[in-house]
Amino acid sequence: MDKWEFGMGIFGLLALIVYTGYTIKMYKANAKAAQAAANAANTAYCALKDSEGQFDATLAQIESQTVAQQQAAKASADSAKVAQDTLIRSQRPWIGVAGNPTISDMDIQDLTLRFTLTFSIKNYGTSPAIHINMIPVPQFFHANSAQEFFGLLKETSEGVCHSIDSYSAKSKGLQYTPAGLQRIMEPAMGIAVFPQDTQTVKPFKTSAHADTPHALTVPMTITGCIGYQDQFSKAIVHHTRFCYQTRDAIIAIKGEETLMQCRISSDID
Repeated sequence: MDKWEFGMGIFGLLALIVYTGYTIKMYKANAKAAQAAANAANTAYCALKDSEGQFDATLAQIESQTVAQQQAAKASADSAKVAQDTLIRSQRPWIGVAGNPTISDMDIQDLTLRFTLTFSIKNYGTSPAIHINMIPVPQFFHANSAQEFFGLLKETSEGVCHSIDSYSAKSKGLQYTPAGLQRIMEPAMGIAVFPQDTQTVKPFKTSAHADTPHALTVPMTITGCIGYQDQFSKAIVHHTRFCYQTRDAIIAIKGEETLMQCRISSDID
């Protein structure tokens, strides 16, 4: 019985040793598999990071290309507009005063002046100008400096150009009819001048009132605007602003006198 128990004890010990060895082997195998899994996961993570970097780089490249394409498209559109504007400018009419206008028939009663202004205009462009209108305005400027004088000239000419638009382009108006007051579209008015032609504008019978007797002892300024359209766009009114002065004091004007241009450049658009 003791031998049997001893034998069983030895067997149990051997079984324990074998089981322990198997367990150690399995642990090592599991550890190796876990390390392999960890290495694979790390490799996948690195690959994913590389992929993300490549994606970010690709996205940045696409965005850069998109911006470049947008810039190229804008540059192309700007170039096309410049080319179109250049073509129109080379083909459109350009209206300006031809020679120097004259002032005549001066009549002074107290501080009220009545006189005649005569202008000639020319189409310096290469296509007909239509709906041409011109408004000269006599002025007695009281300016303390050249800057103030030029400011008054600009203010006057801009106001005249704004008024002339209602003649050189279609405009909304009112008309009395049997049904009452109705809104209508007033047609554009004015003469036409063909390329390189010169035309004398109907003389302007003009009157003006001097503020003081001193105003009659200095030259008078005539400023104004010419408005006209071309055949390319009936929605645009072009303008030529002008400025002339009498050569002598107003009270010294006898008969017909040629006006001289102000010492500023005429503004055109």
